[in-house]
Amino acid sequence: MSESIDLDAIQARADKATPGPWKLWAMSVLADPVGDSNLDTAIPVADTFFRNADGRPRTNDATFIAHARTDVPALLAEVERLARIVNGYDRNPAEQRAAELIGHATTLNRLCWRMAVALGEIQPGQTSAVGDPDKLLDRVLSRLAEIVDN
Repeated sequence: MSESIDLDAIQARADKATPGPWKLWAMSVLADPVGDSNLDTAIPVADTFFRNADGRPRTNDATFIAHARTDVPALLAEVERLARIVNGYDRNPAEQRAAELIGHATTLNRLCWRMAVALGEIQPGQTSAVGDPDKLLDRVLSRLAEIVDN
């Protein structure tokens, strides 16, 4: 799908639709806001009188329409839940702390690499074969200590 999905517009349409749940009775989709499955209190939502080429009723379409009233809000809620997780809003404290530590470790790794280049321990653009990373870090820290002491 090349165009973005306007979740707010979908939510607005769902909010304006006849309250549900919606149910399929014969070829009609009826809202059953009381939940008693009583045809006297049901509100007509859609009729699917059309038939397939072989003359059979298009009950699959009517079923889809009837379930849309609860499926669409459920899907919107799931998209929101997943977006919150991806964006870090619904992580538990341990997951949030782990994500922060990974970010800090990545930053420290880049900083150490840049300092190693600046101190001549490795060549600019060098991306591998630096030997033991702990020894490289020790050399960088020793060189920094020398600079600070002088």
